[in-house]
Amino acid sequence: MKNFVLDFIYIILNYVVCYIPCWHIRKLCYQLAGMKIGKGSRILMGTIIIKPWKIKIGKNSIINERCHLDARGGITIHDNVSISIYTLLITGSHNAQSPTFDFFEMPIHIEDNVWIGARSILLPGTYLKTSCLIGAGSTVKKGEYQIDGFYSGVPAKYIRQRDLTGLYQQRWNPWFR
Repeated sequence: MKNFVLDFIYIILNYVVCYIPCWHIRKLCYQLAGMKIGKGSRILMGTIIIKPWKIKIGKNSIINERCHLDARGGITIHDNVSISIYTLLITGSHNAQSPTFDFFEMPIHIEDNVWIGARSILLPGTYLKTSCLIGAGSTVKKGEYQIDGFYSGVPAKYIRQRDLTGLYQQRWNPWFR
């Protein structure tokens, strides 16, 4: 019965709710499903969500269209984060060395002012510190990524400092996307 309920929630959120063109209605549905969403934050249309009750999003953060939030292990997104289109946040996987294909979960944690480029993949156990920048198309493996660090590649490697002066606030609030 538990699997039936989880599958039903998945279908409703990802085949109905994520295509409602008004953000305020989508937000209400996500919150009713247990997601915590801060003021000014947006999840744009077409984003797939698994276990919304394990997602916490701070203020003024944007998750662009067609992202994938697999929150089985938990996802925490702080303030003023920008997650670009087609990005995958994956918190569960399987142990490749296990003869029984053991499943595991690890959280993803994203601090303030992080920018994740389009089509990036964050794997279980990723921790992005304040003002970190992930280049488009990168694969971010388990571990901590330093403050103001710019990382890119597969797997993502340190490129240089981002050199921001202070923290910024995002102000993009689309109603119909």
